[in-house]
Amino acid sequence: MSRHRFVRGITKEALDDEDYFEDEYYDEENEEESYSKPARTAPAPKSVPQKQGKGAQSQPPSSTAKGGPPPTAKGKPTTKNNPPPTTTKTTTPSAKPPAQKGSTTNATANTPKATPTPKSSTSTTPTATVTSAPTTASTTTEVTPSKLTVEDSPAQPTPNPEHRLDPPAEQTEHPLSSASATEATVSTTTHNVSQHSSSRHDQLLKLLQTKQTDAKEAISLVTVGHVDAGKSTTMGHLLCLLGHVSAQTMHRYERDSAAVGKGSFAYAWVLDAHATERARGVTTDVAVTHLETPKHRVTLLDAPGHRDFVPNMISGASQADAALLVVHAGTGEFEAGFMGDGQTREHALLTRSLGITQLIVAVNQMDKVSWSKERYDQITTALTGFLRKAGFRDNAYKFVPISGLSGENLVKRVEPKLSAWYNGPTLVECIDQLNVSERARESPFRLSASDVYKVGSGICVGGKIDTGIVGVNDKLLILPSNELVTVKSIWSSQLQTEVSGAGENVDLTLHGAELTALSVGSVLCDPASRIPLVRRFIAQILTFTLDIPITNGMQAILYAHNLSASVTISRLCCIIDRATGTVTHKRPRALSEQVTAEVEISVDASVSLCLDEYSACKSLGRFTLRAAGKTIAGGVIKKILSTH
Repeated sequence: MSRHRFVRGITKEALDDEDYFEDEYYDEENEEESYSKPARTAPAPKSVPQKQGKGAQSQPPSSTAKGGPPPTAKGKPTTKNNPPPTTTKTTTPSAKPPAQKGSTTNATANTPKATPTPKSSTSTTPTATVTSAPTTASTTTEVTPSKLTVEDSPAQPTPNPEHRLDPPAEQTEHPLSSASATEATVSTTTHNVSQHSSSRHDQLLKLLQTKQTDAKEAISLVTVGHVDAGKSTTMGHLLCLLGHVSAQTMHRYERDSAAVGKGSFAYAWVLDAHATERARGVTTDVAVTHLETPKHRVTLLDAPGHRDFVPNMISGASQADAALLVVHAGTGEFEAGFMGDGQTREHALLTRSLGITQLIVAVNQMDKVSWSKERYDQITTALTGFLRKAGFRDNAYKFVPISGLSGENLVKRVEPKLSAWYNGPTLVECIDQLNVSERARESPFRLSASDVYKVGSGICVGGKIDTGIVGVNDKLLILPSNELVTVKSIWSSQLQTEVSGAGENVDLTLHGAELTALSVGSVLCDPASRIPLVRRFIAQILTFTLDIPITNGMQAILYAHNLSASVTISRLCCIIDRATGTVTHKRPRALSEQVTAEVEISVDASVSLCLDEYSACKSLGRFTLRAAGKTIAGGVIKKILSTH
């Protein structure tokens, strides 16, 4: 909880990952000097500032530390006997939500705890200066990376993914809004430990193979589409039909939604748990829940459709293996989402640029057009041509007519008007037909944190394992904070397990680090195989619809996995012909829309971004660029030029 193909003119051969992205098209012979990698230098010692004063806020105590149950997220109703399905809102770096009781992103969560050191002007201890993003209180401290001391710790309570953050009232794309893109001089201290021994690795692989033989295949599915297309209602109703929501809970949602004049939003409240979402009737953050079909164990990510929350949608789509694109069948509603600046078009492009190759297109609210076959054919024809240009292969997407509110054709088909002309699969059958891609379990461990919260005496990190495997008692390194931790327990699909592998959405309970060492966008990796902290890299991008051409020195917001940061397109290297893969123009002055090019991108020197080359880790080597509230390009990292 992803490969890269883009819009027009790409041949069938060019759609192959290896052929299209691993070939070197740029003539490096004439640019050898600019491509050379500068030598690494250790950061200069810095003086130790004073500790925080009395004005600094403190983390509110967790009820689990006293033996009580984990705190429940603010605004999310639960029932004692029949709780609703566990739903988690993943946080994104585009805006900081307000602090609340039990929240992990108050002032202290963004401010590392000061570590006292002897006052000496000749100290050589490498340090890391961390400054909170401009959206929070400006507090600077110095932390000295310490080695992990493994101690016996009390049994950890069950991680509660509901312990999450309220969404912001509105999203803003601040140049340094990422929680992980903190201003820092990163420590170069090397930890001489590995994640686990080779014999333990072989043992974990055998356990993982046994686990997969006995269980259903795990797959992550993100729902995307234009606002008010009915995404949350459709998935909430599907959860009810599959037995994941009790009748008592559903009755309460129906009663409460009708009391505030939003009776048709009852099923959407299954996923829209925040008070602000229910009051506005708009999904603002990514809800994470789980369901099971006859074939798959599905991690469902319900992404927002409003254009103000596209950064949140990017975060959700970056964790998915496949996408469910929901479109409105109503006359005028489909055109509003598909034409102009509608999110149907942008979301489809974003999912493809983030590596999603499988797509289900649910034509929703067909009951409002009397299950008209003509209207269904009109919509599918318009979308087919667009999806082909976006890079989806003909056998990689399916259309299915549904009604999310009535439940027609979600699990079964009973409407005579629909059965008269449609005999295809239901929505659940379409989900079961999705293929699970090959997992990179032999690669070094990588996990990008999409949620961070405290449980008892430890901290819990939620996210999708990008590569590798992880087992209980493994040692992991948190970057960019450079802290060592020990994995005390692993939870996958709300079940505790001893081992998990690439492709699974998990919650890891960690011991050995403070909560301030982690934030959304941090990456957990094998200490013996650190992920680079990138400052400058060469990327291959494809431009989308542009208001102005891309030129040297243009600034944009880079989004990759769960982080974002301000970057500069410092050099336009060349333009590439998408059909042949040859360089057609070196050192262009500008890039127009629908152009494939190689560019050099520079990250602010004070920002630490955990990224990797596409050839090493596909999910951490992809990114999108946005400027002025619009997505202008998507790309992959071909070569890292300099790191912290």
